Amino acid sequence: MAANASDHAAREKNMIGRLAGKTTVISGCAAGMERVTFLLFAKAGAYVAIIDIQQAAGRETVGMSHDAGARSRQSR
Repeated sequence: MAANASDHAAREKNMIGRLAGKTTVISGCAAGMERVTFLLFAKAGAYVAIIDIQQAAGRETVGMSHDAGARSRQSR
C-alpha cells in the first residue's frame, strides 16, 4: 500500500519531535545515504557531529546543514 502525502507529513512531524534537541554522531556523512540521514536529522532539530575521513566533502555537508539553519560540526 502506497503512503500518501499526509502520512508522510505525519511521520516527518513525529521524527522532528523525537530528534529535536538530541545530539547524534554519524560516521561517513560526506556522501551517500549517510549524508541524507545527516541532513534529515539536522533538519529535525538534532545537533549532529560528522566523523568522516573525507575532510573536504565533510565540510561541504556541514555547510549544507548550516545553510538550512541547523547546528552541526565535523570531527576528525
